[in-house]
Order: sequence, then C-alpha cells, then structure tokens
Amino acid sequence: MRVNKKYPYLIKKRFQNSLHENRRFSLLTAFKFHARKFLKTLVMSKTKLSETHYVPLIDHSATYLGNDAQVCIIPMGHATSLIRYQGATIITDPIFYHSSWLFKRQAPLIPAPELLPAIDYILISHSHPDHCDMKTLRFIHKRNPKVVVYAPLGLKNILKKTGISTVHEYTWWQSDQINLPHIPHITFTFLPALHWSQRGIFDYNRTLWGSWMIQIGGKTIYFAGDTAYGKHFADIHEQFPHIDCALLPIAPGEPRSLMQHTHMDAEEALQAFLDLQKPFFIPIHWGVFDFGSESLTHQLSVLMQRMEEVGESARLTGMTIGKAIVLEHTQELPTTRPYVPLTSSK
Repeated sequence: MRVNKKYPYLIKKRFQNSLHENRRFSLLTAFKFHARKFLKTLVMSKTKLSETHYVPLIDHSATYLGNDAQVCIIPMGHATSLIRYQGATIITDPIFYHSSWLFKRQAPLIPAPELLPAIDYILISHSHPDHCDMKTLRFIHKRNPKVVVYAPLGLKNILKKTGISTVHEYTWWQSDQINLPHIPHITFTFLPALHWSQRGIFDYNRTLWGSWMIQIGGKTIYFAGDTAYGKHFADIHEQFPHIDCALLPIAPGEPRSLMQHTHMDAEEALQAFLDLQKPFFIPIHWGVFDFGSESLTHQLSVLMQRMEEVGESARLTGMTIGKAIVLEHTQELPTTRPYVPLTSSK
C-alpha cells in the first residue's frame, strides 16, 4: 500500500479515516435503506405526521439583541450554527434549504436567511450536500462577496463554483489565526472526524472530512461536524484540555447497523461529551432532515434522559432552534435568550 507522505490519510487518491481502514459500510446498503424510506414516504404522503414523529422546539420570538462583548451561539437546525463576537460572524455547515428532492427540510430555518447579518467566515466539515449546500453558499456570497471559507482538502474547486473567491483548505491538525483590529486571535483548527465524503457517483472519499475548533473571545468552541464515535475525541482533548462548548451530532442513530460507522447516536454523543471533559453540550444534527429510521426528536429525548441519569443535565443547552446562547465569562450554564436580527440598530 503506497501512502502519500504529505497527506497520510490519502491513499490511491482517496481519503481514509486511518491508514488501515476497511470500507466498513456499503453504499449499496445505504441506497436500499433510503429507497425503502422513499417508498414509505410516498405511501404516507397524505398522512399527517404525529407529534411523536416531529416537533422540535423552535423560537420565533425574534427579540434578542446580543451583547457584542460576549460570544453568542445560535443553533439554526441540523449542523448549522451562527457564532458571533465583536461584529465578526461565523457560520458552520450552512444549509438554508432542502438537502435534496428526497430529503426535504422538516423544520423552518430560524432566524430566516434575510434576517441574518453578513457572514464573515464559513466553516465546512465535509462535502455532503446537507453540510455543503451550494445554493446556501451562493446566498451568503451575494450578501457578502468578501466571505472567507475554511474547508477540508479537495473542496476548493467545488466551492469556488459558488462565486466565493477566498477558500482555504486544511488537513487534520492544521490551524489558521486571524487578527482583526477589533478582535485579536481568532483561531480555526481543523481536526479529525470519523466519516466519509461524496457528492457524485465517482467521487467517493475524494475530499477530506473533519471537525473544527473555534477559539474566539477567550472561548474555545468545538464543532464536531458529522462523525461516528472514536478515539479522536480523546485525542482532541489532549490538544485542547479546556473546551467551553461542544456542538456534537446526535442523529441519525437508526438503523444502527448502517449508521454506527458514520454517525453517533445519543449514547455515543454522551461518551464524546465525557471524553472532552464535559464542556457545555449543544446537540446538533437532529430535528431537520429525516435521515434515519427513528423520529426526528427521538435521539434528543434519549440524550436528555441519559444526561440526567449521569448527573450532567446542567451542561446540556441549545436544544431550541433559533434561540441564542451567550457564553458568559464565568463557567456557569450559558443563559438562553430570545433572538432578534443582529442587523438591527443598537
């Protein structure tokens, strides 16, 4: 086996999670599962969804005006979160629309795109359309032509099709520090994840995937992107011993035979939280797209129960789409307040 010395996880022009990885899940199995799901959707298309199948909490109040002196995080649904400090705005894996003709958005985007401030920095975890949505990226670029994208290796040419001119590519453990006159030391570090990448038929694992550590305003925020559970969480903790807040995916979890090598369920997300030494936990990747066989809120319910059982429910926050979380300067539970467009005059 020939290993590219520059990028040790690139083997025969395809990335792998490790140097000795076997392809542990089948794309054919995934296709069969989603085909069955699509047929079931057609049959049930005229059936009203039950409350147990879907009702994530959504904040429509639009009354929060953030204090620029504090780091503010707004979960917007799926893996999209807005992070703002001192006028700088960061967004993770933005998707404002449907993922595809098969996977429609099941929850509204809060805040609405037209109410968002101009985005300065976009962090992309991997190439899957629900994390790297071209329509959304074009919308953001139109609002701010100077937007800068930070992405995994191999995605630059794809991302530049949106019109965005500044795209930086990274492999695992690479960092970039930004020094603005009013905000010294914003640091983005690209970190490992256990996942895969694909947008077309023939580009399986042609681009890298990963997670991001965001250091801003004296706070350290971990955005896990999309990942299965693995030892990379302990490795990340070794390099970042104090993490203030972690955005960890909790779904889809079922069927476990299909999801276990690429996605965490609530139980595994809890273990990742423990590996990271119990930062404040914002669950992501739930309630918006019906990718699994469980209901859209099932994994969240399991997570809330398990966090209570282990005595860590005070560390769980950010479960309402569109509601702001302010990371205070103390280590107390971040307060949640309603949201108002950050473009409003102060």
